[in-house]
Parts: sequence; structure tokens; C-alpha cells
Amino acid sequence: MVSKSVFIELAISIFLLIAYFVYFIVKYKNKPGFLSAILWGIGGFFIANAVSNVINMGFIALVGESRFQNMLETQPYLTLLLTTIALAMGAVFAAYFVIRTQKNKGKFEEGYTDEATGFMTGSGLLASPFNQVAYLMVFVQSFVNAIVINKNPSIEELGDAVTPESFEEIKLFYASIKPFDFLSVAVMALVLSFSYVILFKYVSRKFDDDRWYIKFALPIVAMVGFVFVVRSISVLEISSLIKTILTALIGAGLVYFNQTFDPNVEIIEP
Repeated sequence: MVSKSVFIELAISIFLLIAYFVYFIVKYKNKPGFLSAILWGIGGFFIANAVSNVINMGFIALVGESRFQNMLETQPYLTLLLTTIALAMGAVFAAYFVIRTQKNKGKFEEGYTDEATGFMTGSGLLASPFNQVAYLMVFVQSFVNAIVINKNPSIEELGDAVTPESFEEIKLFYASIKPFDFLSVAVMALVLSFSYVILFKYVSRKFDDDRWYIKFALPIVAMVGFVFVVRSISVLEISSLIKTILTALIGAGLVYFNQTFDPNVEIIEP
């Protein structure tokens, strides 16, 4: 049986991610170009995801699939770094491509368009029907699975899509869940998503800078470092409560940085 605390934690996690979207809609629904920012943000996520997937596939092809699987088991931090580099490069490429197109089409308003577009691009990590590992979908599916387990259905009731072995694996997964496991992941997801707002703001303000290391190298390095630190916390051998606190502190620092990034423009406060 899945405990009530797991249901409560999943419900809180789902609420936090939905609240993030609600905040976005409430804040920007009356702004000019709201729909355009949403569409460009969705496009930005697809571009970032496509670029990072190509880089990841290129790396796997380079080292070999079997060796890569071995690296996942024996060198988790190395593979985490490599996938983080792919994610960061995809995000920076998407930011420059989208902002360039918006400015060329006269659809850009500094202090609003960059934040709104970055918000929507980052939100693709939380909920995208084309992203199978989107965090909101995972939480919802986990909630549904927990309900099914507590009903203790027979194999016949589960249907052909679920084998007895796979159902046992699902039950073992819930049996291994510790307090704050889901919540720590939810907080990490929000922090990673919000980092795209900072990225898009930086890119929009340095777009015309002629120094390549300021314009391209710095955001890539910063994004790699930030995302790697946040994602590394999730694999540390510490309690999930500590993981949640550490990630929340980083998120609070990110919000503070956003507030001081450019005090002359309107900002997002999640």
C-alpha cells in the first residue's frame, strides 16, 4: 500500500508546478503580444530540445552505446556533466535564435518579451506533451499509479499492457520512496525552469555585444555550471529533505539575482 504521505507530497508537487503556470498567465495575460510570447517560448523549447538531443546522440555515437550505458552506472557525474553541456548549448542556441527572430520581426519588448519567452521555454521542462519525462506528467502518472496500487487490482484487471513483473517493480518503487523524494524533484524542476528566464534576459541584453566571450561563451559556461550543480544535488547521498532545502536556497538566490539583474525593467518573481 502507498502511504498517505506519498499522496500528499505528490499533490503538493503537482500544485507547485501548476501554480508556476498560473502565475505566468495571471502576470502576462493582459500584456501585448502575450500569445506571441507563448508560441515563441514553445518554439524555443523545441529548438533547445532538438539541439541538445543531437549533441547527446553525437556523443553516444562517438563513445558507443554500450560504453555510454556503462558510464551511466560507473561515472554518473561525468554523464551528468555531458548531458548538462548538451542541455546548456541547446538552451543558449534557442535563446539567440528566438530573440533574433523576434527582434527582426519587431515583436520584441525588452523587460517583457525576453522574460515571458524564457519563462515559456523553461516551462517545457515541466509540462510538454512532446516531452515524455516532463516533470508534471511524471508526477501525475505517479499519483495515478499510486491509486491503482492501493486498489490492489488483479492481473486480469490490469490488462495486457501491464505484466505481473512490471507491476511488482512499480510496487517496489513506491515501497522504496522516502519522505521528500518527490518534493525535492519538484523544487529542482522549478529552479531549472526559472533559470531559462535569466538566460533569455541575459541574451537579450548582450545581443548586440561584439565580444564573443561575453555574448556566447559566458552564458554557456554559466548555464552548464548552474544546471550541473542543481542536478548534482539530486544524486547526492543525502536525505531528500536536505536536497529540497539546498535546491530551494539556490532557487531563492536565483530569484534575488533576477531582482537585481536589471532594476529598471519589470521582473518575474515565481
